Amino acid sequence: MNGHLRPDYFRPPRFSVLFILLLPFFVQVIACSIPGLGEVNTNDMSATITVMQATINAEAATATPQPTSPPSPTPLPPTQEPPTQEPPTPPPPPATSPQAPANLEEIILSSRVLLFEDVAGNPEVFRYVAAAMERLGFRKGSYVDLGDAQGRLMDRMIGNAPDGQPWDLIIIAAEDRSGIQGTFFEVLEGILNSGKTSVILEAWYLDEVHLGTAKPILLRCGVDVVNWFGGSRTPADLKIYAYQPDHPLLNEVVSVRAFRIADYWPYEDQGDLMFLTGTGDAQLVLGTRPDEPNSYGVLAECYNGRLILQTMSTHNYLDETMVTLWANYIHYALRKHHGY
Repeated sequence: MNGHLRPDYFRPPRFSVLFILLLPFFVQVIACSIPGLGEVNTNDMSATITVMQATINAEAATATPQPTSPPSPTPLPPTQEPPTQEPPTPPPPPATSPQAPANLEEIILSSRVLLFEDVAGNPEVFRYVAAAMERLGFRKGSYVDLGDAQGRLMDRMIGNAPDGQPWDLIIIAAEDRSGIQGTFFEVLEGILNSGKTSVILEAWYLDEVHLGTAKPILLRCGVDVVNWFGGSRTPADLKIYAYQPDHPLLNEVVSVRAFRIADYWPYEDQGDLMFLTGTGDAQLVLGTRPDEPNSYGVLAECYNGRLILQTMSTHNYLDETMVTLWANYIHYALRKHHGY
């Protein structure tokens, strides 16, 4: 028992055990000795590999669960017939102005027009607006000309035209700095809100009343005003430019592009400058800064074309230019008023 095996405990290996251990060796020797058995057929092996890969892929595909759509429910028999589907109604075409009739000029010249021009009392001042009416073909007696009779203006505005119908157009050219104020704007607001009469208003003192009686009109128009100071008090201060060169107010009868300065009244106040407030549909057509077309305006259109508002003084500019411009105002206002 000294840690070594005793001789009587040793057993020689049996023959059967040795045969089993040496059997693979004998098989290999025999295989090598027979032609063709020891060689590996690489083509068969590649084919076998290909088949195995295909089998593995097929098993993997089979093992991966595929989402399936739930079966469609079997429709129940209807208890009543479904309502008949009406074909969708096509949207109406965009609104467009009707084609102007061939006798549009006759319609315009037969319009009911009330004119107030406060420079009429000064024989040294040429009446631009009356000249514009004549240029369009209006004759004295075919419209009501109040001249500078401010006291009669309010009554005629509240009343109707001589035939008892509402006025088609009221023109108020108020260049006098002590011009129409107070309840005049309240009456004018009612006329504009009625939708029956268009208005052309020249007023260059709105900064004095824009927070008072004129505020509702300016608010609905979509403009507010600031005072137009004379600055260096030179004619250059009066330069104006077309914000919308293609607007009908500058092209309706004759195209007007240049606004030459004819006179300069040496007042610090040269009128008002308008800016858009977004509360109405106002468009600025003329102004003093073409690079800022939403402000510094002196001519605007609003109330869907029923109000033309000028905040510069007509007589600061060349008569030919302004007579043409006023003719454009009048023609455009009446055409829009009659729906063309």
